[in-house]
Amino acid sequence: MRVAVLGTGGMGRGAVRDLKSIPTVDGVVGYDIDARRLDEMRKECGSDIPGTTRLEEVLSDSRVKLVFITAPNA
Repeated sequence: MRVAVLGTGGMGRGAVRDLKSIPTVDGVVGYDIDARRLDEMRKECGSDIPGTTRLEEVLSDSRVKLVFITAPNA
């Protein structure tokens, strides 16, 4: 199952790390409005994690079966 994480700040990076360790998750994709956060996620969680600043790209991916929203409350 492919999983998307919307928001790749501290909480999002934690979710990405945890998701990568789950055997039934065969892919994680990150989304953030800030490309710098996506770069930080890749440095911390692995350069193999795809990321995008285009939400429609994530939501139109039929392989994504679960979405985590880890954006800040503000």
